[in-house]
Amino acid sequence: MSERGNELAAKAEKSYAELIEFLQSLNEADLKAPCDDPAGTTVGAVAGHLADGAEHLFSWGATVLHGGGGEGAAPSEHSHDTPVIATATQLNDAVALFNRAGTAAISLLRFLTDEQLDGMPPAAEGISDGTATLAQVIDELMEHQTEHVRFMRDAVAKQAAARE
Repeated sequence: MSERGNELAAKAEKSYAELIEFLQSLNEADLKAPCDDPAGTTVGAVAGHLADGAEHLFSWGATVLHGGGGEGAAPSEHSHDTPVIATATQLNDAVALFNRAGTAAISLLRFLTDEQLDGMPPAAEGISDGTATLAQVIDELMEHQTEHVRFMRDAVAKQAAARE
């Protein structure tokens, strides 16, 4: 355990809470809102991209931290097979997934040592090019998630403004 691990865990907790709160505010019409995010053309597609990647990222992280290589453990950043979240049931399932993934990730981050955070995980498509420390990769992944939430928020706001 390290202070840096705890700081990353606190940052992840905030990031997941923001994502979950936003998703819980959506309705089915919001999911169809056009979105400028490169990961998907609608809010539902971007939410699907995040949900699709959540379990893969956690699996990759656990593999890397337990001495595995992590190569190929994550999907391409812009997978064309990513499911679109289009219904309230799918949205509720995604929220539950993010609650589980967030809780697991936050717990894992709290136990990272400075040595682990300073280590360089191997390259993995859509996650790391193999030249950044684990701490940097984690920071970049959280920023990536935050950027997706920004795109989705903007899309929902544009749709709401168009209705007025």
